[in-house]
Amino acid sequence: ANTTAVTDFLPNMLSAFLSQNPDVSIDLQEHENGDIVRAVLERRTDIGIVSAMLQVPGLDTLHFSTDRLVLITPLKHALAKRKTLSFAEALDNNFVGMRSSSSIQTFLSQVVRAMGKELRLRIQLGSFPAICNMVAANVGIAVVPESAARRLIGQAPSTPPFHIVALTDPWAVRERSIVVRSDEGLPGHTQALVDMIRNYEQSPCN
Repeated sequence: ANTTAVTDFLPNMLSAFLSQNPDVSIDLQEHENGDIVRAVLERRTDIGIVSAMLQVPGLDTLHFSTDRLVLITPLKHALAKRKTLSFAEALDNNFVGMRSSSSIQTFLSQVVRAMGKELRLRIQLGSFPAICNMVAANVGIAVVPESAARRLIGQAPSTPPFHIVALTDPWAVRERSIVVRSDEGLPGHTQALVDMIRNYEQSPCN
């Protein structure tokens, strides 16, 4: 799965699945979308979770939710006055990011390089809550999934700890999909996992 799935919504969902299926084990690995697709095609994994709607020969793509990447800023940051902006408008600021090996950080680095610029990273962390806490502490700004940002704001007792700014870039919209091989049926426990992911993301609490 990609970074958002591995660090955001999968841990809670998989804990429930494993608790209900004591004889099943899961090998969860984080990779970029292209590597995930190849792993499924080459039968190195049963299912993959990607942030895209794909049309790949030999694969079935099962869309289960839509999320978007947003910019989060400290409450008193100059960009906190904005409701929307393009990613390019934020690049002169210091950033808080995910670790370099994460798929989301790799993607953002590619976007920045295509602009002929570099991302000014002050610190890189391993989870979205940790990134949001750094932003709230005025360390820098960050790009995170909107679902993760709003979940953390919902946990705040009164005042939101940071400000959310919508990104206008087309790539900010992320279609979450499960990919499986189309030439064979899934084992019962694997199909049950696929069904749980789709039902979990449709729940109002998410």
